[in-house]
Amino acid sequence: MIIEQNQISFGQFFTPRHIADFMVNMITHAKNSKVLEPSCGEGIFIEALQNKNFHNITAYEIDASLIHHSFVINDSFLNCSMDENFNVIIGNPPYIRWKNLNLAAKQELANNWLWQKYFNNLCDYFYIFILKSINLLKDNGELIFICPDYWFSTTHAKNLRQFMMENGGFETIIRFHESQIFPKVNSSIAIFKYKKTKIKSQDIKVIQLTKRMKVDTVLLDNLERNPFVQCFNIPQFTKRDSWLFISEGIRQRLQLFENQCASTIHEICDIGNGMVSGLDKAFQMKEIESYTDNERKASIKVVKAKNLGQFLVKKITYYIFINKDIDEKNFSIDYPNFYHDLSIYREQLNKRYSYNKTIPFWQWSFLRNYQLFSKKEKRIFVPCKERVTHKNYFRFAMVDEFTYPTQDVTALFRKENVRESLEYILAYLNQPIVFEWLKYNGVIKGGIIEFSEKPLASIPFRKINWKCKKDIECHNKITYFVRLYQIEQQETYLQEIRNYFQKLGI
Repeated sequence: MIIEQNQISFGQFFTPRHIADFMVNMITHAKNSKVLEPSCGEGIFIEALQNKNFHNITAYEIDASLIHHSFVINDSFLNCSMDENFNVIIGNPPYIRWKNLNLAAKQELANNWLWQKYFNNLCDYFYIFILKSINLLKDNGELIFICPDYWFSTTHAKNLRQFMMENGGFETIIRFHESQIFPKVNSSIAIFKYKKTKIKSQDIKVIQLTKRMKVDTVLLDNLERNPFVQCFNIPQFTKRDSWLFISEGIRQRLQLFENQCASTIHEICDIGNGMVSGLDKAFQMKEIESYTDNERKASIKVVKAKNLGQFLVKKITYYIFINKDIDEKNFSIDYPNFYHDLSIYREQLNKRYSYNKTIPFWQWSFLRNYQLFSKKEKRIFVPCKERVTHKNYFRFAMVDEFTYPTQDVTALFRKENVRESLEYILAYLNQPIVFEWLKYNGVIKGGIIEFSEKPLASIPFRKINWKCKKDIECHNKITYFVRLYQIEQQETYLQEIRNYFQKLGI
């Protein structure tokens, strides 16, 4: 994504007029209320407020090149010291990751007591705008912001979420998911209305799009009547680590699922993220027959994320793999085709991230979990990241022994002394209820769920009761039909698998 320099430096993603109008219409306070806009940009919210007869407005904008206006103070909102409080605070705070902040902004945060108390350099700049705005609200004051929605669940926003629950509650949250709000920005965006109060409303009204759509005036004016928009109420959030946006029916179904599972995948499988070549296209071999016997012995089978399907692998690629000490002269003599192929990418290979090691251009950057992957047994692969916005399944696939994952794949190995077959584990992970559980409890950002070790390890697991004949029969039948499906790919086998999991209560 190409972003202008001011977008990087100041987090400037200007709000479209129809969005500003929509947000101003969410205000329930009187027209003479005191209103603050803490990062007004070019003044779109000021115009929207004036058009609705709000005139008691204060606004801040640090970038003086954008606006000069009687309501606007051209200074940093974070530096300002205000004795007054406001009935309404509305706007679009700047979104800047710490690494993109300029030195002046980092120094400003280093001297800001709110930042030092609640945040760190893994937090986004807009967090402090939310927190300071709440401090400046009067009792029963309204905060209406538009911002990315990942902070609802990310670990780094835990302190912000706790502060918000201690000081008030949400009235409405509108989640646009991946529908585009700002040009060239594909992040998942939300609008929220928060009330500073000791007496919280019982429920939060959640409105969320279920597919990517054009967010225009027509959609916003008919938001709750659109067939691709979900509307439901959820209880007020607590101080738990993350906030879940699920209806009561889904919540009960997932709770029942958890209650039926006495274990987690962590107890069943060893999990490892794939190895890092540093430049996959350089190490990918051409026709395997075109290489010498010595070179074929120095290759490994690799599966990329794009070649994983449900239960099955679509394609295996051979990679150059030199895992021994050898100098360049001997490398060129012993592996002439490898030397030729890799030399084409030599400059790029020498610029790879080297994990603080000196790595010859013919070796991989990081053989992460190599010992685990070298086990003489089958394993399960899954893409490290999977976009779930437009699908209702994951791609857990069984892979043959001595087949290796690259960095875009995570591997699972059945632990010793686990009696459940790998086929059973594979089929379990591909069940719809596991998809649903991860969709709401996994690490998800912008419609993409992450399958690193920690989120995979937390998946509830339904172990087999080996003293129960029904459990044993279901396990054996599931194993049988998985093996049949891997040979014949008949959809009827997948239905049989689902039927037997239903008998297990899954």
